[in-house]
Amino acid sequence: MQADSILNGHSRLRHFAGPILALALLLGLAAPVVAGVANFSVTNNSEEIWHLKCSGPYGRIKGVVVEPSYQDQVWYSPGDPIFFTGPYGKWTCGTNSAEKCATNFDCEDSGCFCCQNAFGSPGVKEGKNACQSVAEFCLFKDPDPDIAMTVAADGTLTTNGALPPCNASLLVTSTLGFEVQSSSTDEDAYEFDGQAGDQVMIRVDVDPDVGRKGERASLSMGMDPRTPLAGGMATDTVPIELQVTLPETGTYWVKLSNRGIPRDHAFVGGYTLNVNSQGDLIEEIRPRDEYNAWQELSGTWWSGPARDGEGAQVEVADAGNGELVFVTSIFSYAPEGGQIFLVGAATPEGDAFELELFMTSGGAWGEDFDPDQTPKSAWGTGVASSSSCDQLSMTLTPNPEYRDNGYTVFTLDLERLTTPLVPCSSSD
Repeated sequence: MQADSILNGHSRLRHFAGPILALALLLGLAAPVVAGVANFSVTNNSEEIWHLKCSGPYGRIKGVVVEPSYQDQVWYSPGDPIFFTGPYGKWTCGTNSAEKCATNFDCEDSGCFCCQNAFGSPGVKEGKNACQSVAEFCLFKDPDPDIAMTVAADGTLTTNGALPPCNASLLVTSTLGFEVQSSSTDEDAYEFDGQAGDQVMIRVDVDPDVGRKGERASLSMGMDPRTPLAGGMATDTVPIELQVTLPETGTYWVKLSNRGIPRDHAFVGGYTLNVNSQGDLIEEIRPRDEYNAWQELSGTWWSGPARDGEGAQVEVADAGNGELVFVTSIFSYAPEGGQIFLVGAATPEGDAFELELFMTSGGAWGEDFDPDQTPKSAWGTGVASSSSCDQLSMTLTPNPEYRDNGYTVFTLDLERLTTPLVPCSSSD
């Protein structure tokens, strides 16, 4: 069997590589040089054909059919250009005999791969597709990360890699801004499980293998999706470092963002993220599912007993393109009396965001309604802010035209009238 017997792996990708690499070139950055960061080689010390499969960080899975002739045969270089997270951390590999695979699965050696279920825990598992031998190792960025694997005559798999745990220095390599096609603003989020009292150092550095444009970014960490820990946020020139004592046991998030930073100075490029635990208590850092705490704000809100009769309807939903949109209808009163409605929509992000507000007028009841007789005019802006899913404030600022009509800057401090069906993450 030739080199084409190597089986293709797969990855979980957020975006296609082409537009990302094109954006990198347009920005004048070096294209992400992630390929070849490490070489996996294998030597077969038997006369048998073996199936070898490896699973690593961020969904990397790769397999190869190992011929008896393989001696230091390089079969995989984790970190091909379509990945924007590095391959560093814990890897698990397993072997199974081609004969066993063909017998159990009634397939040809070249089209079968049956060492499927060894990953995630050590030891040989039971079942017809169980790996006969499993090896775990750590892949580090430095020093030389190349991994040499050996398959013994009985199928036992060994490597020259350091044994887990791999948490002496938890490392992520990725890019900020390359993934975004419409602009270079971006935010990457990770999470880890920490223990109360552990002292944690989180550091972001420039990845020299990739390059960058701009120098400033924000690094933050916490438990509540909305609020960083005390001392858990810094906006500065990369490298940026945080040192925090964890207040309680649980899951913590880490975010790196260039949002809100002037474009000429916003960091766009490759970075490394290190998480160090003084007590060596953190087992892994993993990607955090994209979560926007503003989606907890949907519902009916009012201004409280002192302003009974005033409030807002809020819906946070998919805009139809995969992005969240915050839509509100504010019901209040005109300076000369009479009810008014202010409507607006915007993408919710950060601790506060601005949306343009419009007012409609005219109109008629029932069958007499004519949209051409219901003009919409720009009333002004609103800034929505929230510290929890039970609190919402909107500061309303009228345009000069409406100020001349008696409207003033005013902040609505709103309380919930309806309870969300999904429990608030900030109240866990």
